Amino acid sequence: MPETQPETRPGSATIDPERDLAVRVALSRASGVGPVRMRRLEAGFEHLDAAWNAGEDALRGAGISEAAIAGIVEARAKTDPDAELKRIRDAGFDAISWHDPRYPFRLKHSSAPPPLLYLMGSLDKRDERAVSIVGTRRPSDYGKQMTAEIARGLAQAGICIVSGLAYGIDRIAHEAALDAGGRTIAVIAGGLDRLYPADHRGLARKIAERGAVIAELPLGAKPVPDNFPRRNRIIAAISLATVVTEAKAKSGTRTTVSAALEEGRAVFALPGSAKSAESEGPHEMIRSGRAKLAASASDILEDLDLDAPAAQPELVEAMPDDPVESAIFSALGAEPLHIDELCRASDVPAQQASAALAMLELKGMVRQIGAMTYVRR
Repeated sequence: MPETQPETRPGSATIDPERDLAVRVALSRASGVGPVRMRRLEAGFEHLDAAWNAGEDALRGAGISEAAIAGIVEARAKTDPDAELKRIRDAGFDAISWHDPRYPFRLKHSSAPPPLLYLMGSLDKRDERAVSIVGTRRPSDYGKQMTAEIARGLAQAGICIVSGLAYGIDRIAHEAALDAGGRTIAVIAGGLDRLYPADHRGLARKIAERGAVIAELPLGAKPVPDNFPRRNRIIAAISLATVVTEAKAKSGTRTTVSAALEEGRAVFALPGSAKSAESEGPHEMIRSGRAKLAASASDILEDLDLDAPAAQPELVEAMPDDPVESAIFSALGAEPLHIDELCRASDVPAQQASAALAMLELKGMVRQIGAMTYVRR
């Protein structure tokens, strides 16, 4: 667990980060509080502790629906925020909010980022170079071989492999990344204490040693069928691209592909035997133009214009001392962002953001690449 200090977000009072996180954990257990309502709570109250203790009229004034208010009131009666955060930490896990610098950059800027992620292991800036590999739970020998080759090749090029810890393609992709000495992230559909399938617990521990297992749902949440599309959305959003090696035409992989396309991510598919049911999905995706053909890791790396790690800019950077500059810098990554997007992501007013960006340019920490559009150096 990283050491935390009280912070001041632009335009707000001093915040105790541990209490703020504890309240977020408690709110994550409130029915009806998702990304949209969490943003309304953040905008409507000086800090989330005030929202947690607010009366129903104050919550209505912040734009919270009656159903969500009922969920918050119920969670309040059942949950002690500090005790719940302690329970998570005592179990060997952690929780990170979308304000935490460890929160995956692409997921944060996706259409529906989870307000909170539960974490076993570690996330870092290297994981911004991530590609997800998904597919059938019953791969052919050819599918097994090609999945391992592609995952291994990507991992050797410094790409973090993302998948869903399931049987078949998922497991092969995770294991190939580990065998190559690379990083890998598993996204699961229940709580971290409800790993599914249960006999992948050993694999999950290995992944956590060189990457992370992450969950959107709190401890105790069961991996019920309705949760898997949510998991697949995170897999797609966290990655630069999604690769489908083998999958039937009608399978859960479709939700990952659809989410990737909705987020503007690249999709690749491996063509297999035209007579194999497990190749129907990739063939259909290529035929319809939803996916690009990929037969090797090199195909994917070349299409994404990804070089070896040595050619990449250093990803571990010192944070600015100024809190406004730090908020802006944290919101920036390798992908260009317009100043309007930066203001929304960092909660910094436009005038302050403009001044902070000017200072960060002078310090050589960011650069402007278009009209009011910036990236980290």
